[in-house]
Amino acid sequence: MSTGATSAVDPRYAFVFVCQAGEIEAKALLLAASLKNTLRCRHELIAAVPSPAHIWGELSPDTRLQLDEFGVRIVAIENPIDPDYKIGNKLACIDVPTRAEKVVFLDSDILCLRDFGDPPCLRVPFAAKPADVRTFAAAAEAWAPLYAAAGVPLPRLHLPTTVSGEFGLPYFNSGVIFVDAGLEFGRAWIDCANTIRVTPEMHEQRHWLDQVSLPIAVHRLGLAYSALDERYNFPAHLQALPGESPFFCHYHWPRIVRGEARLLGLVRELAEAHPAIARVMARDPEWAELLDPRTPMPAAPPVTRQADTDSAPPQILIAGIPGSGAKQLLQELERCGCTAVDEPAGLLAALAAGEVAPHSAEHGAGVVAMRCELSFLSPAGAVSRALPQARMLACVRDPFATIADWKRQPHAEMNAAIAWTIASGESWLTPEAFAQLGRIARLDDIAEQRATWWWWLAQRLLDRIDDWTIVRFEGEIVARETQARALMGGTYALQTRASSQSAPHTSVLDDGDRQAIRAICMQAAAGLGVADC
Repeated sequence: MSTGATSAVDPRYAFVFVCQAGEIEAKALLLAASLKNTLRCRHELIAAVPSPAHIWGELSPDTRLQLDEFGVRIVAIENPIDPDYKIGNKLACIDVPTRAEKVVFLDSDILCLRDFGDPPCLRVPFAAKPADVRTFAAAAEAWAPLYAAAGVPLPRLHLPTTVSGEFGLPYFNSGVIFVDAGLEFGRAWIDCANTIRVTPEMHEQRHWLDQVSLPIAVHRLGLAYSALDERYNFPAHLQALPGESPFFCHYHWPRIVRGEARLLGLVRELAEAHPAIARVMARDPEWAELLDPRTPMPAAPPVTRQADTDSAPPQILIAGIPGSGAKQLLQELERCGCTAVDEPAGLLAALAAGEVAPHSAEHGAGVVAMRCELSFLSPAGAVSRALPQARMLACVRDPFATIADWKRQPHAEMNAAIAWTIASGESWLTPEAFAQLGRIARLDDIAEQRATWWWWLAQRLLDRIDDWTIVRFEGEIVARETQARALMGGTYALQTRASSQSAPHTSVLDDGDRQAIRAICMQAAAGLGVADC
């Protein structure tokens, strides 16, 4: 059955991938099968086949048979860069003819593991995940000649990479790209690539031409963009799959599939369901090995669970990113019978210094709940030494709503928090984290500074994610009475979140604020479970 080409309703998405003779054939068929099995949106699938055949070869009959069975439309493309630069084939995929609203380019070495829905982060003209690491220079000095050659001003924002957290000018992984149809984005990308590839700065960096030219094309067209999180392009060659499967898994090589039980299980399932795929895989020794029943399934990683308890702790410490509901949670716990202490005098300074602060717990009988928002920034083990019996709760909220709250407050409050962290953190922050903090303090653009400060705080909380129970803020109330009692008793609930893109309380944000948040905060927000998509 056709997926989109014969539909009476125009597709929402056109998923386009390269399918060429040789090693890519098996990858392309597995990608198409995973898309066919998983996607629930209106879509069509398009296989971009490089031509002429005397350069790129002919697809096998099995491949053509399987593509036809899936309803995949085949479109011939020509490499717009140089036949010796095989990666250049992908640049010809973006502008393939389609009636879809949005084109999604996918590298062939990707598997779709679950449907991604209709998230707000894709309601912009361009979206892609930042690079895993900085394979090309981060500094503006290295990019300036390339932007100048393309006649494009240098961008203002600096983005973090998703794995190494290195800030630099926008630099995306080109393996998954969402772009509005009809923009002629492919033409702009090709033109930028051909323009900069002859510059001296690219002579030793030719392999990264597609990724270096991609943000230049985005800025040439002046497009609003989202920097997607790893769920949309998960680097399985660098990290083990998380508990919740990503939408798109970028595995790169069959050996990575072999090491991941979920990927290997899916590949075997698809090959068993579609014999033509199995026949194509059998022609490649690396893929054929995965089909061999003697190849063992990798062991799944052990699942660790935090034990629940019915006994209330004598102390509850509430921390979190400012503006994320810590004060509201303290009020809810007080209403449920806790003794509430808001920002105990000297506790934050004592924690930052690694000192014991016993007076902070001396506030009567029963459960004592204390709010000390930045206490999660304290040195490792400082909280457990100062409050050995405390349950540690960290409030988080989506960055759009949080930064909107910050914007309503005097900017001096954020500056004071940054200054305090700089003054107290040099002895216990990593040199990298401390250097990032100094850079944040020096940023001139307020929107970028707010977004980067949120990212930095989120990173510190992610560093301590095993020590804190995450409480996700939604709406104006953090916890109803039953939820508050559950938190007191050890049942870790309240795992909810809400989209904030259109929420009234974010109306204070302007286009610059939203662009900075989409560009800088999304990976950390996804890690904390408060991404808007």
